[in-house]
Amino acid sequence: MNRLTLVVLLAATFAQGAAVAQSSTARITGRVVYVATGEPIIGARVILSFVSPPGSRGTPVPSRLTATNADGVFSIPDLPLGRWQIRVQTAGFFMVGWNGPPPVIEVTTSGRVPDVQMDLGGAIAGRVLDATANPAGGISVVALQRIRRPDGTMAPGGYSVTERTNDLGEFRLAGLPAGEYVVLARPTTVPATVRTPVASPTVFVETYYHGVTELAHAAPFTVTSGATTAALDLKMIVVPAYRVSGVALDAGGRPVPGTVVRLWTSGAVASPLSVTAQSDGTFRIVNVPAGTYRVQASPPSRPPTETAISFREAPVQEIVVHGGDVAGIQVTVGQP
Repeated sequence: MNRLTLVVLLAATFAQGAAVAQSSTARITGRVVYVATGEPIIGARVILSFVSPPGSRGTPVPSRLTATNADGVFSIPDLPLGRWQIRVQTAGFFMVGWNGPPPVIEVTTSGRVPDVQMDLGGAIAGRVLDATANPAGGISVVALQRIRRPDGTMAPGGYSVTERTNDLGEFRLAGLPAGEYVVLARPTTVPATVRTPVASPTVFVETYYHGVTELAHAAPFTVTSGATTAALDLKMIVVPAYRVSGVALDAGGRPVPGTVVRLWTSGAVASPLSVTAQSDGTFRIVNVPAGTYRVQASPPSRPPTETAISFREAPVQEIVVHGGDVAGIQVTVGQP
């Protein structure tokens, strides 16, 4: 199967312009097979994620999860009518023809979808180490497929797989379509809105194999179907860590407790660094690598007082962290 748009119309017989009630549901069935032999794949995870109803907006719909039986068949009942993304996951395999977003099925009535074809992929294995060559556990490792642009240059844009390292720093990225990949290790970032991190003088940053922070300088790997490419040890880059602090205010200059302040960057941190402002509106974000950041404040989920007015998303401002802590940042959570 080549790359195609898998849109399954299941007996769409609705009158033109008629809205389909979201309370209407359907059952779909399908089968997952190994493309080389047509044999069923047992125990594959089938995940459906709701995209949109076919007429009007509806309330959020949870994803549906099931597994294939001994015949490779899956069945999902009580699906709200609409468009659903379908993903199939099974160890060592990938969905044939899909290197980007999952295919979409449009469910308008009960029925059977075409077979989902899977193929055996290759793998990349290795270890992630810290600056002292000790194993780094709990690190996210990503294999990014590189594709050739029309001008002949290579860039990421195909398949990707993510796994975490174990306590020995080991990883194995399996189910990769044959091709050229780069490997990226991302430090685990726990938002301060979830747990208060301990300030550290140094911090890991995103590191590509072999020991670089820029994608353009990453060493590529060639992956072959059914084979494992053993990567060399990937040592994380460690840099000085700084603090960014300030206060969240409303348009009248009053502190806004509960504001979530985030630092975003296109540089070498895995995900936005965030913290919740204290009762006096002050905030402090620790373990910030040097770089240029966008600072944005999200309104509190609950008004700080019973008489508080509603807030909108704050405008974005930019700061530069270089060689020391940055203090006195003021972020404004504006009024509608």
